[in-house]
Amino acid sequence: MIQPYGTNIVTAEGKQWQFHVRITAPPFNEANNHLNWSETLRQAQSLSDSWGKWGSRDLRLDIYSLTLNIISCAGFGIRQDCSSDTIVNHDQVPEGYEFSFLQAITAVVRYIVPILLLPTNILLWTPLRKGARAYIEFERYMRVLINTEKEKIEANADYENLDSKGNLLTAMLKVSASEASNANKGDGGSRKTTFNDNEVLGNAFMFFLAGYDTTANSIIYGCVCLALYDNLQDRVVEEIDRVWDEAEKEGRKELDYDNDYPKLEYTLCFMYEILRAFPVVIHLTKMCWNPQPIVWRTGKESDSAPHVLPAQCRMYLNTTGTHYNTKYWSDPYKIDPNRWMNESHGPTSGARKSGPVKGSFIGFSEGARACLGWKFAQVEYLVFFAVMLRQYRIRLKGNVPKSEVEKQIFLRCAGDITLSPFDNVKLALDKR
Repeated sequence: MIQPYGTNIVTAEGKQWQFHVRITAPPFNEANNHLNWSETLRQAQSLSDSWGKWGSRDLRLDIYSLTLNIISCAGFGIRQDCSSDTIVNHDQVPEGYEFSFLQAITAVVRYIVPILLLPTNILLWTPLRKGARAYIEFERYMRVLINTEKEKIEANADYENLDSKGNLLTAMLKVSASEASNANKGDGGSRKTTFNDNEVLGNAFMFFLAGYDTTANSIIYGCVCLALYDNLQDRVVEEIDRVWDEAEKEGRKELDYDNDYPKLEYTLCFMYEILRAFPVVIHLTKMCWNPQPIVWRTGKESDSAPHVLPAQCRMYLNTTGTHYNTKYWSDPYKIDPNRWMNESHGPTSGARKSGPVKGSFIGFSEGARACLGWKFAQVEYLVFFAVMLRQYRIRLKGNVPKSEVEKQIFLRCAGDITLSPFDNVKLALDKR
């Protein structure tokens, strides 16, 4: 379902996956983290300034616009401005196109399920024609962009996009070109060494799909929980204010990745607690390539039952069931970032956390196929709240009882591909 351009890093298995990860993993590096940090800072500040002038008409749409702009820059090297207005008003439609690049992406997201399920030529004859046309033009934009970047890399192996140094697409193309160059020198053996255009496009599409909707929904859940629980918001605001104050004492007007990312420790724990309580990907797929013995325990050691999963057995892991298992998580319905402060949960200072027992937290999957973009998500999440909560507090809009909102977020869910709260949870911002 999620391979519209062929096999990609998510759908590949075995040696094919090893080939894909060899080219897609290196772009997720410190250069991209710096770009993601600076672009999120810029976008969040722009959005915050817009709120100060016109207010937020819809916080949810603002967050989706923000994360879309960020993945466009840090993912594809295309920089757009963020404001409280609809994002599609902020870029131009080239001659010969129906959509601008950002309009095309926005429509692809809106119609993503039918796009993935139905052939494009069928969609064109349905009321979903807009989604099909946007999908066609998104591919057209991306192929032009890929060819342009490839030509620049072929002309200069050290080429960098000066407006978005470290973006994932350019970095992936450079790794692919480097692999091909090494193979030509005799280092590649008989293995496939470079991506074709469809493989580049397919993996770039997965970067977009995984890096936009998931982060946006996690941020929205975080906003809802901050509005629900003042004590949590107070604690996060306290840490963010301290980090900003320290930066100002050092003569810095903005936070920076190297100095301030490791300081946002409680905010990072808050993010992980939101991902635990509201895992945006509610099940994960794994494959056994060899017979895999497992032991099923019902509670008593004497009741343990051994099983062997046969080779090429596909398994589906229940993320929500794992994250609410009281064997590992006490009082799992309580939003408690402090549970992540324990050193046994892994190092702090921005590293990926694993939970009290390996496998008890799978918000970024686990093992060799854990999410490549886990730090990308962390950086974006932390910077967004560091900017927003420095200037605003979040509250529930209207007179809806908190108990009703808790029912909405814990007992109901929306979203086409990833978990998201229903639209009827309304939030407001108050200037601090």
